Amino acid sequence: MTRWRLLYRVGWDLAFASHLDRWRAISRSARRAALPLAYSQGFHQRPRLAMGPPLPVGACGEEELADLYLEDDSQQQCDTVHGPMSRAPGQEDPSLRSRACFGPETKDFGLNLCGALNNAASPGLEVRQAWSLPLEERSLTACTYHARWRMDGWWEHTAAGHHVDAGYHAAAGWVVPASEVAQALLAAPSLPLHRITPKGEKDLDLRPYLLALQTGLESIEVELLVTPSGGVRWEEICRLFQERGYRFHLCGLCRTSLKWFSD
Repeated sequence: MTRWRLLYRVGWDLAFASHLDRWRAISRSARRAALPLAYSQGFHQRPRLAMGPPLPVGACGEEELADLYLEDDSQQQCDTVHGPMSRAPGQEDPSLRSRACFGPETKDFGLNLCGALNNAASPGLEVRQAWSLPLEERSLTACTYHARWRMDGWWEHTAAGHHVDAGYHAAAGWVVPASEVAQALLAAPSLPLHRITPKGEKDLDLRPYLLALQTGLESIEVELLVTPSGGVRWEEICRLFQERGYRFHLCGLCRTSLKWFSD
């Protein structure tokens, strides 16, 4: 059995699919591509496919991760069914090419695997890179991540009890204080937050999870730490601004980068 890590993109066509639906989309693409999938044991056998941190419903992802397990003779079978490919989608992107870590003996098959999956993929799903990993490598659920988000929308500032469109009144200086709030959040020693979930309520400190934060006229860019035990939600970042007098109305959400650390 071999293990292949996939770097894929989730577009708007799959933005409103759940995490489980995206798992189904990749596994069905692999079956339609006639890949020699490895299956779990038991009565209800399923393809061995491990997903990275889930995307919220309604969000796009530029560099999502998944681990696909194939049988030992997968390279020979895949080459027989699909034939060699000269280039996989996204191969010419220097940022993606620099992250490729497959060896010379598996590089052609990695490109072939991307092409086979993309030819059978659902709209909104694009596999950009594939490389082999040892089976003993730490699983995606046990890794630590640096996730970079971009939120598009518009600001609303509360002044003397009145709501003011921060974008429309940018010349009046309403956007500048939002940037000052971002700098204050990064400089704060702690950011206590009360989280309410279906399982109960708890108090936590968001500051260790906040790595970078930048505001624009119609956007928020934030880099967050994601650990196996949890992390910060994008709506909690908006809540920090709202508690300080700046409400952000979200129109689009995208996870632009997802870097993993196995140590």
